[in-house]
Amino acid sequence: MLFAGDASLLSEMISYERGALEFIRTKLFDQTEESHAKLVIDLSKEKTVDGLRPVTVAAFGYASISAEAVRSALSQFRPLAFASTFKMHDLIVEWILRANGSKAWAFKEKVIDYEKIAGRGALSEPFALSAWTTGSKAFWALYKVLMPFRNKVIHSGAFSVDDDALSIVSKERALTLSHAEQGAYVRAICLLADAILDNCCLSRQNLLIVENDLHDLRDIHQVPGVSFRSLRFASVEVIAPASYDPCRGLSACLDFDEIRERAEFVFPTDGVVIFDLTLRAHAEGRDVRWSFPFFSVPSGHKQIWEADPEYAPYLST
Repeated sequence: MLFAGDASLLSEMISYERGALEFIRTKLFDQTEESHAKLVIDLSKEKTVDGLRPVTVAAFGYASISAEAVRSALSQFRPLAFASTFKMHDLIVEWILRANGSKAWAFKEKVIDYEKIAGRGALSEPFALSAWTTGSKAFWALYKVLMPFRNKVIHSGAFSVDDDALSIVSKERALTLSHAEQGAYVRAICLLADAILDNCCLSRQNLLIVENDLHDLRDIHQVPGVSFRSLRFASVEVIAPASYDPCRGLSACLDFDEIRERAEFVFPTDGVVIFDLTLRAHAEGRDVRWSFPFFSVPSGHKQIWEADPEYAPYLST
């Protein structure tokens, strides 16, 4: 069943929280999905005696003399970051339930309606959740578990911040969220919201990231089957010899498996190297560039033609 929710309505509902949380997760939790390391492989150069192409590796970033002061100031807003994340979580829940015919307003009523609808197998969800059963279960379980703690933050002030840990008390129950758990909750809901608004599944890169976040939150949602993989972000640029055909334009022939192996060797990890690939080709006084996001990078031996429609979405000149 196709999901019937109006994404433009949800976008309007969560726009403030989404923008504020993007700032918080970047400045307080140091979260980014961008690379700080780059590998450049020039295929026009001869291989070394080891049979490898010479490469250039660069690490880059930025320094700010005020970054620590900003982080220290934002740390005092951890309870509000948690409450804002739950509010966005709640608005997504409400939006989904409305599309399923629910008119529930109170938090507890939403949980009851969700359990009724899901219990009879009639729940329709956006693709980001319907295509990922484990993620969907964790999304709803987090909502149910965190609901009473959100009320205490907003209405009772029953919380404390000790260094970077957030503790909340609800009746006789207590919840302590570490810095990592707070950041995981913020990012998981933000990236899920982005995919829902785009009316698509999580990208394979963001799926790995959110699954790691849900793994960090596993003691809270207690949904089994959420795995963790170490992730390392990088960029790869390949400079390739090219040929030219008047009808098909520039072309370059590459072994993409060899490039992937080289990236994994240069950026070792016991998990997954997430890299985007930029392919640069030059011939007949023309420069062509293909930019492949992670998991769109081709595999095997391929000849990439400028006029090939398969690679047109990644082409820029």
